[in-house]
Amino acid sequence: MIVLKWIKKNLLFVIVGLLLAAYAFSVIYSLLWGLLSTIKKYSDFINDPIGLPKQLDFSNWARAFSELKITQENKTYYMEHMLLNSVIYAVGCAFLQTLTGCVSAYLCSKYKFFYSKIIYGIVIVTMILPIVGSLPSEIQMLQAIGLYGTFAGVFVMKMNFLGLYFLVFYAAFKSISWSYAEAAFIDGASHFRVMTRIMLPLVKSTFLAIFMLNFIGYWNDYQAPMIYLANHPTMAYGLFYMRFVSTSSFGKAPMQLTGCMLLTIPCFVLFMIFQKRLMGNLTVGGIKG
Repeated sequence: MIVLKWIKKNLLFVIVGLLLAAYAFSVIYSLLWGLLSTIKKYSDFINDPIGLPKQLDFSNWARAFSELKITQENKTYYMEHMLLNSVIYAVGCAFLQTLTGCVSAYLCSKYKFFYSKIIYGIVIVTMILPIVGSLPSEIQMLQAIGLYGTFAGVFVMKMNFLGLYFLVFYAAFKSISWSYAEAAFIDGASHFRVMTRIMLPLVKSTFLAIFMLNFIGYWNDYQAPMIYLANHPTMAYGLFYMRFVSTSSFGKAPMQLTGCMLLTIPCFVLFMIFQKRLMGNLTVGGIKG
């Protein structure tokens, strides 16, 4: 009876908890199923795609390391080259895009100049109205400045403040008291020093979380490297190439799942390293007068 009364009193809490538990189970089950499928033989996978492997077979991993390669213009790019390109592309684009949005949001939230309202309005409008047809103009612009096909060109293209994360940073800086900056100004600090030494460290948890989300998005992106970095293929583009372009064994499900697991490992390791910072709450203390 006591349990039933507690359930009736906290019915919404129970429903939300059950939904979250079901979602967590589906995600964990999918990852475990994918991992187990990588150590199955193709015949075992066809006969029983859901069941446990009858015999552990790590040949899929060995073949993935050896066969994951791209041959373009009489040049072969192996897995180590694509892995290095993926790290440069994902880390560079994620960091620069996160930093640009963070600094833009800080200036718009803490400095009341005329253009801050315009920038804020541009962010809202671009989120509401879909922007299509920008690909040809972006390619022409990069070709005109001589950066097409280079990492620098992609970095320049990704340095924008548009999107939802600008609003996240805007709200984070709005919640921080300006008294911190005023105290620093009295001590002789410049505006740049206040931003880099006081304000940005206060949103480091938010910055790291958004950086991680951007990193995962760029790590799994194959379209941009295929278009803008043809001579610098990434891991994601390599899997796409092996699956849809080449005639290798990557067309089989166990090999595809092995490639997906290879892409998942860096994201998982990065999350495990920074999980405390990602899960930690941002706490801002009071000002002592």
